[in-house]
Amino acid sequence: MQNLYLENSPIAYYLDDSANKEWLVFIHAAFVDRRMFEKQLDYFSGKYNLLAIDILDIKNQKSNSKEQMKMMLKALFSIKWFAKANKKISAYTSDAQTVFYNMNIQFKKSSFRYMAGLNKLVNKYPKKERNYNLLVGCGEHDIPMEIEIVNKWAEYENCDKIIFGNAGHCVNMDVPQEFNICLEKFLQKCQSEKL
Repeated sequence: MQNLYLENSPIAYYLDDSANKEWLVFIHAAFVDRRMFEKQLDYFSGKYNLLAIDILDIKNQKSNSKEQMKMMLKALFSIKWFAKANKKISAYTSDAQTVFYNMNIQFKKSSFRYMAGLNKLVNKYPKKERNYNLLVGCGEHDIPMEIEIVNKWAEYENCDKIIFGNAGHCVNMDVPQEFNICLEKFLQKCQSEKL
């Protein structure tokens, strides 16, 4: 993958366009980076063109629950304390928790000053009718609010839904093989519907 940096911006791109096919774009979760998609980038390399985006030191996490606010307060006091708590709600398996923790401890406290301004980016534009297929999902061990959101979204949007076993919020890290296979099947289904 090529590493590209956007001038005067905290954004880095990791690009593999060798497949000469359709693109898969990976945007990392808050407080981590593109490494959370290592298993996907390996799996889909050569099958699709790949783009992974890193937002350096400006990790955005929408505060949609009291738990997330507690996590941010922990980070203000100790990044290690924050990372230890965050890994438990973000990943379910011990391997994924270790990887998530190691990415979290690289998060800088100074990034929090950017987060307040990024909140206005969420739901900035009016909702438009979707003219593409959508797959939503989470792990069975995700927080109940997320599972409820996935279920409601799938019903409201009439889209495909998967609740992965033995996984938390970052399904792609907890059960990467299952995630990759499900994503590939979904992409193949979308492709066949275009024909």
